[in-house]
Amino acid sequence: FSDFYIICAIVSMQHCIMLYHEAFLCYMHECFSKLNNQLQYEIMDPKLGMIYFHLLKLMKQLNDIFSPVVACIQLCFILTNSIVGYVIVLFAFTPNLNTDNFTYLVGGSLYTLLCVHMYLYFRLCQQVVNTNRKTDLILKDYNVRLYNQEVKFQMSYLSLVYVKTM
Repeated sequence: FSDFYIICAIVSMQHCIMLYHEAFLCYMHECFSKLNNQLQYEIMDPKLGMIYFHLLKLMKQLNDIFSPVVACIQLCFILTNSIVGYVIVLFAFTPNLNTDNFTYLVGGSLYTLLCVHMYLYFRLCQQVVNTNRKTDLILKDYNVRLYNQEVKFQMSYLSLVYVKTM
């Protein structure tokens, strides 16, 4: 039981760390979504550029803090998948092992929950990246549109000045 307790404690710590990272990612996704809505509906606040800069800086710091830990957790998850695969093959090809259905149920349920948690984690990471890319595209479109308006204004102003001098 002591080995089982240590393994459960390690898995619990890993998932708690990932839970904190997921909470920060949810916050980042919400911030980028609000920024996207303001930019799409052209609610222009002079502070939006600074907010975007701080969000990117916060996301970089978040990735710097959690990247090594998440990499270790991913390695542990790969090892766990390998061990579970080995146990499944062992039970499938050795029919004379005496185990009850409760062991299969608990083991399968825990493994399924681990897989669902990892899937949701990766899904959230991808959603934050997509929202960040969408914000970048909106800002680029806004900058190009603003630049074109300034060039158009300058061209019309230059043509008026040119016509007046002739």
